[in-house]
Amino acid sequence: MYLEDIYTVLANLVMIFNVCPMTEPKGIQQLLSSLMTKSTEFPEVSGLYKLFTKTLCQCDALNLLTNGSALVKVSTLFLLETLDKSATFENELLFSVLKMVINLPLHFISSLLPALALPMAKVRRSLNSLTT
Repeated sequence: MYLEDIYTVLANLVMIFNVCPMTEPKGIQQLLSSLMTKSTEFPEVSGLYKLFTKTLCQCDALNLLTNGSALVKVSTLFLLETLDKSATFENELLFSVLKMVINLPLHFISSLLPALALPMAKVRRSLNSLTT
């Protein structure tokens, strides 16, 4: 599958997910697992982060994110790794990752705060270069 096809498929999935969110816990967990795998394989595809966040928020709405659950642990590790990788991201991709963090369920924010320092500094430098 070509990268352009991945973008198109993801855009369609995000639209479908907005209209008809998944409600079956096993399917949602499988989707999260697939999104984490694909994001690792294709870190430059920002749509994967958007769909991951929407799926994680749906998990929160269905009360699947209990403290200490395997789903929370694996998702937190994925998010930390993504923030670590975001040090090499630029422009739209960096903003997509930060937008993902902003839209996460609150369960994840406290564990991610230390990892946000580098991406936020990079955004600040980027914004400063635009104003000078």
